[in-house]
Amino acid sequence: MGIGLCGDSNMNAESIRADDENDHRLRHAADAEVGLHSSRLLGMLPTLPDDLTDPEQVALAAYAVHHIRILLQISSLKPREEGRVLVITGSEAESDKTSLTTVLGLSFSVCGSWTLVIDANIVGAGLTRRFNNKSDMGLLDAYDGADISGCVSPTETRNLGLLSVGTAQPHDANTLSPHQLQRVIMDAARSYDRVLSDTGPVSGSLEASIAASLAEETVMVCSRGNQKTLVRKSLDRLVLIGIRIAEIIFNRALDEDMVCSLYAIMSLAQSWRSGSRPACLRMLIANGPAVLASWRRQSCLMVSQWT
Repeated sequence: MGIGLCGDSNMNAESIRADDENDHRLRHAADAEVGLHSSRLLGMLPTLPDDLTDPEQVALAAYAVHHIRILLQISSLKPREEGRVLVITGSEAESDKTSLTTVLGLSFSVCGSWTLVIDANIVGAGLTRRFNNKSDMGLLDAYDGADISGCVSPTETRNLGLLSVGTAQPHDANTLSPHQLQRVIMDAARSYDRVLSDTGPVSGSLEASIAASLAEETVMVCSRGNQKTLVRKSLDRLVLIGIRIAEIIFNRALDEDMVCSLYAIMSLAQSWRSGSRPACLRMLIANGPAVLASWRRQSCLMVSQWT
């Protein structure tokens, strides 16, 4: 399901492209939709201010994450004995893919899914630092044959475990092989409902292609400010080696992009009941007729694609 602009979106998108034709960086969600192959723009995450004391901004970001998590769950409703494996990667280190892995892991865990997040980015180790993990046991220990239950560190969140890089050093990334990493991921899938693996950028890491080839779904994170050519080359590279990029998520979206995303439309009723009025929802109210028309179109599209 693609999520984009609504109402006068075609006209607006054309205007944006005309203004930005000489801009080599992503500025709007419409930029990320160019050359998606068979992938879908699943959703957007808003640009947050440095000061997160505004409860409306925090609530808006949280709702966006939960909405993305729900759509990922809808796409895999078929019952199975093993957990679902999802790889989250990006075209650049600055795409905030590690942040998305973290908040999606939290979202899956709070809804009752026994969730494991794996820091497969041995060079960057961003997920390990994010959780302030100091464990000596980690990914390479499981890779070398140790029982995965002894390599996973608990977190402060119930139902959420972390397989950190442990004591691995950047040069250890050179030792990764698909066969052994597959065994680690299969062991994790037998023990957890959801396995989320954070990798380095496609264009600059060894593990991204390996992990993506072993996952059921791969999510590409594109952020405002990323280079368009790197995004498209990363998509082309993964498609070339036969990897299915299931979803694309646009990060650091501006209010003008967020205003008519499907999740924002759906959150209007919830926000109205709570008395909260984030800026993008106030814009929704001002564009009511166009919003409602787009909501109907997007709802019909969602039903046709998920059924």
